[in-house]
Amino acid sequence: MKTLSRGLSILALVSWGALLLYFYHSGRLSAYVIPFYRPLVAAAGYAMLGIAASVAYSLRFGTQMAGGLIADGAADELASPRRVRTMQFLAFALLVLPIWAATGVARDGFSATTVMNRGIVGDAKGLPGAVKPSAALAAASKAAPAASSTAYEPPLPGATPIPADAASGSNAAVDASQYMKTTPDGHVIAEVTDLLFSAEDDSMRGAFEGKTVEVIGQFLPVKDSTTGRFQMVRMFMVCCAADARPVAVIAEKAPGDPKVAEMGWARVTGKITFPVEDGRRLPILETEKLTPCDPPAEAMLY
Repeated sequence: MKTLSRGLSILALVSWGALLLYFYHSGRLSAYVIPFYRPLVAAAGYAMLGIAASVAYSLRFGTQMAGGLIADGAADELASPRRVRTMQFLAFALLVLPIWAATGVARDGFSATTVMNRGIVGDAKGLPGAVKPSAALAAASKAAPAASSTAYEPPLPGATPIPADAASGSNAAVDASQYMKTTPDGHVIAEVTDLLFSAEDDSMRGAFEGKTVEVIGQFLPVKDSTTGRFQMVRMFMVCCAADARPVAVIAEKAPGDPKVAEMGWARVTGKITFPVEDGRRLPILETEKLTPCDPPAEAMLY
């Protein structure tokens, strides 16, 4: 009985360890936990395989151990060894089969129903507390104030004269988008969260307003919209998939845009505006181009 119990314990450890390492090395883990915890998951997988190897070694050479993961002490209380074996196999199946079955059928993402049930965050005030503007956006928002506070110094003799409109610190114009990533066409690459923050902050808004931006997200039509509006949705994860919240920015669909499947990945290129609707200032994308695309390397925002 003990040999059977330890053998099943080894199989359970190997199954769980292999499952964790599969998720880690296949990249599927990115849909479930933030980057900080991924090495810990891999370490747990290797540890389980190491424990399994240790138990197998003790079984091979007859080393006495305290017992396996699936206890066989019930043999002393039950008259039928067959019943004991049945219970041990049942315990093993309960430990292993559900998680492996879920692995095969689970989606590495969220359906439209799940997104709607969790509640879409459409403004910066509703963002989880851990969300911060990107470093590029933060730098862009400080660019104009920093330029306006710089004291004017006259040029040294022989130096190239400074244009009058640039010489005055109060009138210095700074293109904040120069601090941000751009496409070869000069379009500003934006995240959904950056646009939501920009709607709430005047200095951040100047980095985007009236500019052509590119945003990647999952396409979700706005129900009962008479203007063909849709939302570009991203999931923001604080720790793991259990706390993931959908965040989205609204876009206006342009005539002739290709059809995108619900919750399919798409890239929107268009002008960003910040009108006030229902008492709130919202970022609205005036779509110039909508194209289906592959998911980004990191489908979640952190």
